[in-house]
Amino acid sequence: MTRSQVVTPFGPIEIEDSRSGDVLAVNLGLGYHLLTTRRLDVYLGAFLNTTQVPDPPSFEADGDLGFGGVLGLELPFGSGRWSLGASVRYLDAALDLTHTVTRDRSTLDFDPWIVELGLSYGF
Repeated sequence: MTRSQVVTPFGPIEIEDSRSGDVLAVNLGLGYHLLTTRRLDVYLGAFLNTTQVPDPPSFEADGDLGFGGVLGLELPFGSGRWSLGASVRYLDAALDLTHTVTRDRSTLDFDPWIVELGLSYGF
């Protein structure tokens, strides 16, 4: 279990990450393949995101609509159905926090860069 602390205008909030799967992130996007050859596939895309998390103690948390982009490539190998892939994603998202007693509000912004590596098989 991981614990971290986020500082807000209301004071610090303890966040406990139990990796229990309580976070729901949904992405919807479009991609365009810039370069498609037998040896390389480069793509670029944009997406919308919404993230919902369980309420931290003493707060109500509401996910907001965010946006992001992705740049990736795939390198086919073997019979052509297998490929190695790599991509970089940027996400601009926010979480609106409301204190359950004082009803004060704040926004927690998070803007991660996500690096992905993978192996894929085409049907």
